[in-house]
Amino acid sequence: MRGTSEAGAVGSRYCSPRRKREPFPWISRLARAASSAPRPVACSRAGTAAWSFAWLIRIAGWSSLAAFALACQRIEPVGPCVPGVEVGDVIGATVLGIYDETTSYEYDLSVFFGPNSTVGQRMADCDPSRDLVIGERLVVDVIYRDVDSDGQSCDTFDLGLRDSERMTPGAASYGPVGPGPYDFGIALHPLAVVDGCTRSWEGDFLVREGADLYDPAVIGGLPPVLLERTLAATDATCPYSEPSNRCLLAVELARL
Repeated sequence: MRGTSEAGAVGSRYCSPRRKREPFPWISRLARAASSAPRPVACSRAGTAAWSFAWLIRIAGWSSLAAFALACQRIEPVGPCVPGVEVGDVIGATVLGIYDETTSYEYDLSVFFGPNSTVGQRMADCDPSRDLVIGERLVVDVIYRDVDSDGQSCDTFDLGLRDSERMTPGAASYGPVGPGPYDFGIALHPLAVVDGCTRSWEGDFLVREGADLYDPAVIGGLPPVLLERTLAATDATCPYSEPSNRCLLAVELARL
């Protein structure tokens, strides 16, 4: 009865629970460590519940502050997937030829795409004759660096292709780059004019692991850089009909 009468006298004053009734001892230990206020010796059940609830609210607040502080920590970027490139660079990409079983370079797709890759099958109908000339040098602008805000992945670049011998690329668009860890960047032109028709043109530049971006391509060896080119199918406005076409080409890059 003493606990009840004292609780009635103090009204809504928060009280610490008796030790034998502690349902969560860790709460009490945290409370005693954090609070410098005097502790009453007895309380009602209502007071005990209110006291526990108040400390839970306080603990939740501390947890929220800790989470906020963690989220606000500076996240350091991983850096470019391929070093030695800066926004504003201009690069020449010489088209050396189709990269398939007939190439004069060592043919090994697993180096670029991992084991059991099906890329070769998807490139079986490659025909670059509409938009590219073997031996020509494409001029590529490094437009933008895609930095991973979570600091988990390396950075790739958005690229822009200038007019070539058989294509007017038009404005470049920004888009996500492919999944490979050695991607250099992507040139995405959704309104390219190819042989008189407007078609989407996409070029993904991949650098071989261990190779430098500007390494020369040596006959009989693995090429340092591949260009995966995707030319979208024609639409009803085009005078000729052609399905989507994908090619894998060996290229050699040089800083201009």
